Amino acid sequence: MIYYCFIILEKLNRLRNAENKLRRAFVWGRIKILYEKLNKEAVEMAKFLMLGKYSVDGVKGIAAERTQKVVEIIQKSGGKVNEMYALLGRYDISFVVDFPGNADVMKASIAITKLTGIGFTTCPAIPVEEFDKILG
Repeated sequence: MIYYCFIILEKLNRLRNAENKLRRAFVWGRIKILYEKLNKEAVEMAKFLMLGKYSVDGVKGIAAERTQKVVEIIQKSGGKVNEMYALLGRYDISFVVDFPGNADVMKASIAITKLTGIGFTTCPAIPVEEFDKILG
């Protein structure tokens, strides 16, 4: 796809020397369509469930400011926080997040652990409807 964009740009450079404004407009239109398509593909992100368990030090640092720092770490790592929950049971906290890929979510998870002392188990997640399509 990107190679195709370069070909179109090369054609556009040749057309700059020509007087045919209509052809130049057509090529620019194709470039815009390809650019928008590439951006849509780039924004598709995977969903992950991050399950956290507090350490003794992690509990001591609970604060709204720290939660905001965690959200900022996720955003700086290319992610988006959809939901956050406090839990009872095996895990203490849960984040539902979107990330471009595994490496990005791993980077965020480690950075959050360093900041908070919360250890995370992170699982990729897909909607049940998509799961049914895969199996169906």
